[in-house]
Amino acid sequence: KEVTRKRSATMNIDNRPKPPSQQKLAEKLIILNERAQGLLTRLHYSKQSCEEGRTCPPCLTEKAFDSAVKNISSKFPKLDRARSSIQNMNLSNSTKNDMRQHLQVHYNTFVDILELKEYVMELLTNISVEA
Repeated sequence: KEVTRKRSATMNIDNRPKPPSQQKLAEKLIILNERAQGLLTRLHYSKQSCEEGRTCPPCLTEKAFDSAVKNISSKFPKLDRARSSIQNMNLSNSTKNDMRQHLQVHYNTFVDILELKEYVMELLTNISVEA
């Protein structure tokens, strides 16, 4: 079965080999699909951990941060940094470091999602140019 699967991935319907550019596009699509599935899993984990009280980052449940969390939640992704309630909060460096440490995994997930979006857009542009 493996030999048949590999052969069908590199052959057209009429048993002619696919051009190298189509093989590369197919490989890129497979890689991006696998990466997207991994990111969806990470995003689901982030959502679940923020919804559960015991695994939610402490900075999202503290009363002192309620106004900042509500402000960000209501206006995301278009935040006004000048009037942001986060900017107006007086936070100690240790509090900022704790927040950064607890939210780093979630932040990295969103950064990776934005990178995936860029790769997908680039690949779709290349496909439309070659078509």
